Amino acid sequence: MQRFDDEVIRNEKMFWTKLHYIRSNPVEAGLVGSPEKYKYSSARNYINNDHSVIKVDTSFAGIEIK
Repeated sequence: MQRFDDEVIRNEKMFWTKLHYIRSNPVEAGLVGSPEKYKYSSARNYINNDHSVIKVDTSFAGIEIK
């Protein structure tokens, strides 16, 4: 039984949809109250300007992540 699929991100709307889904997983699992509270989430980089755990390369595709 396959638990996940790979999918090509075809446009910016799809990018944001997938990013929101991924960031929401720790919240949905009850691990934290918000995405930026999860230690291993890139949301910490963008919301808290915390780069202590994950170094994020934002130079891809010309998309500004917030």
